[in-house]
Amino acid sequence: MNPTRRVFFRSSFLVIWAVAMTTVTVVLGAPPLRILRLVMGRLLFFAIALGLSLVLFGVGWKPLAILFLLLTALVGVYSELLDRKWHPISSAAIAVSLSCIFGILGFGLWTLRVGKSWYAQALEYLKATLGGLSFFKTEMGFAVEDLLMQAPSGLVVLLLLASAVLLIMEPRLREWAGTSGREMNTSYLRGFRLPDVFVWVTILSLLGSFVKSDIKWIQVVSVNLLNVCVL
Repeated sequence: MNPTRRVFFRSSFLVIWAVAMTTVTVVLGAPPLRILRLVMGRLLFFAIALGLSLVLFGVGWKPLAILFLLLTALVGVYSELLDRKWHPISSAAIAVSLSCIFGILGFGLWTLRVGKSWYAQALEYLKATLGGLSFFKTEMGFAVEDLLMQAPSGLVVLLLLASAVLLIMEPRLREWAGTSGREMNTSYLRGFRLPDVFVWVTILSLLGSFVKSDIKWIQVVSVNLLNVCVL
């Protein structure tokens, strides 16, 4: 097969794989994007990923397009830092942080555009999307309002899980991409531990989540922090 055609079919397969995995699991959309970055290089990777995101927006799959964009940012930053010989865990941490910042900026621009009705619009969209699921119709199900309030931590958790998958699979992803000549192992994961301060953050978030207060935003922030700390 012609080398150009081989690259085309390979990149097409990776793109389809990434979109499918992002649709089903979100988290597992990161590995094929990482392989695509290794195979295609920086410019083609971003051109393909951004172009596909615009297509997804155009056909009306806006949530999928947003998640795909955030995964693209995560993989892109992570790959750039690894190329500059940064430590893998530091690369993943910065990639998650910057991806969250991109998400916050995007959300901020959206709220500026729609104005004070942003909450009502987001709530209405969630109700329309999830209202048909039996889980949300039972007394045991979460209220859609609660789900909306925990959306920030849900996004952070997804990005953290995606970065963890990248860190665990990095040697295998390089092998699949045909770049295993640059030896790399996962020994850096064995010595990883969170700073002790996370214990206090968890305790404070527990208190803020379950102790009743007239200040609503304290409980919202605490619940989101607790979700991330539990992970």
